[in-house]
Amino acid sequence: MVFHYHSWAIGKGDAESILSRLGIYAVGSFFVLSGLSLAIVYKDRLSDAGDILAFSIKRVFRIFPLF
Repeated sequence: MVFHYHSWAIGKGDAESILSRLGIYAVGSFFVLSGLSLAIVYKDRLSDAGDILAFSIKRVFRIFPLF
């Protein structure tokens, strides 16, 4: 959060600063953990192509309005 606030309020720092490096690694770690948690939750629910299609459609309609 501090990394995002700093980049919005002050501007992007250079890649040499400790805050920028930690921010980049924290964002990457967040994406990995998010993907892992979704995989664990949905591993038993997505067993065939119909389930995957229904899941994909629901995700599109959930994410698309944000754009």
